[in-house]
Amino acid sequence: MGAASYTVVGPVAVVALAEGGERYLYRGAVLDAAECATERLAHLLGIGLIAAAPVEPSGNSGEFDPATDGDGPKTPQEPPETPEEDTKAAKKK
Repeated sequence: MGAASYTVVGPVAVVALAEGGERYLYRGAVLDAAECATERLAHLLGIGLIAAAPVEPSGNSGEFDPATDGDGPKTPQEPPETPEEDTKAAKKK
């Protein structure tokens, strides 16, 4: 990946491009540092609108190996309320 990458963590970041002009990037967008004017990049980092993007190890497809991702087994969510509880809640309204 050569240059550093950043992820927009604020609602929107206005990025001044190194070649001129600007681009609006919204939360979750990834920015390549080589595309951004250096002073603007420092400003966006300083005010917390962008953060360093996580670095993928080489050879990783971007997916975690289920055996090593550390999450452990997934537990099912709580079952929905019983019909009796639904009826009691409706009567209170």
